[in-house]
Amino acid sequence: MGTYDIQQPIGRQRVAGDSVNPQAIVYSATWCGHCTRLKSQLDRAQVSYVVVDVDEHPEHLDRLAELNGGSWLIPTVELPDGTALVNPPAAAVAAALAAGS
Repeated sequence: MGTYDIQQPIGRQRVAGDSVNPQAIVYSATWCGHCTRLKSQLDRAQVSYVVVDVDEHPEHLDRLAELNGGSWLIPTVELPDGTALVNPPAAAVAAALAAGS
């Protein structure tokens, strides 16, 4: 399993909530409508996250596949404990973070 320091910018950083210590990593692409929707919902809910644009940074595709049993599914949200949610509503991300995932 790869390790990622989310304190370091990964791909394009998007500031929402606490940008100094983001709580979630959103694997995304600019052409993905579901990704755009999720990021917009997270912004409105003031949930902290960092965006990894997998088109701009394909070196992160291995981690994306690792999180999804070999598939490149986006949007995928990686939580601080290393678990992942695929195409979740923002409320599910917020609840997982609040529960201390």
